[in-house]
Amino acid sequence: PDERAMTKDPNKMVFRYRTTETFLKSGTPLNKCDVFRPLLQRSNFSLTGSQHLGCYIPKIEKAEMELLLKELVGQYISISFDGTTRLGEAVNTVGRWCSPQ
Repeated sequence: PDERAMTKDPNKMVFRYRTTETFLKSGTPLNKCDVFRPLLQRSNFSLTGSQHLGCYIPKIEKAEMELLLKELVGQYISISFDGTTRLGEAVNTVGRWCSPQ
């Protein structure tokens, strides 16, 4: 996000980043964060509304892509995908690779 317009406390920003990251990784809609806010704020960090936490999504996506690229460089990768031709199309993509160990 544009850090200039946000709080200057780095610990608070990291807490908000990690909270957003956790919600995304768990598959929990970000708007549910508003329901969990009282519980999450018991760690003595204030949490902004879910609409503002969405500003962290591009940074989280960039970090995940950098991690994937770092892990996959020089690897053989298999990617399979399938989709439907129905009105409400569903697409499934699976990537597989083997670690060096």
